[in-house]
Amino acid sequence: MLRASAVVAVVGLGMLIFVPNVPIAIVGVVLWGLGASLGFPMGMSAAADDPRTAAAKVSAVATIGYVAFLAGPPIIGFTGEHVGLLNGLLIVFVFIIAAGLASGAARERTAITRPGDGRTGGDPGLPAGAAGGADRTDTADRRR
Repeated sequence: MLRASAVVAVVGLGMLIFVPNVPIAIVGVVLWGLGASLGFPMGMSAAADDPRTAAAKVSAVATIGYVAFLAGPPIIGFTGEHVGLLNGLLIVFVFIIAAGLASGAARERTAITRPGDGRTGGDPGLPAGAAGGADRTDTADRRR
């Protein structure tokens, strides 16, 4: 879904930048907005998938989002003053493409089954099919 959102955003921004027709540019802005609006919440959700590392990953995604929110407009404006606003938006175009290519990192990891022992690669102490992660309570935690 992240890749699909990036593709929609790239197509929309490409229509805005490269097609010199106002009605097509309007459609491009709408597509760009739809694609970009879905990327951040999905990225945040993907970062929070693993309860063990959720805090660090969510904070990293939020930091990237805030830096882009705060630094992006002045950089685009500065560049736009020197090379034109549509050419300044090429910076955003490149970053959306990079985000789409990197979106595979947000893919949910699947358990690897080891041949012969019937267990998944996540926790060798769990029997096959047993839930791991946030739902599992250790024996030491039960005693507290």
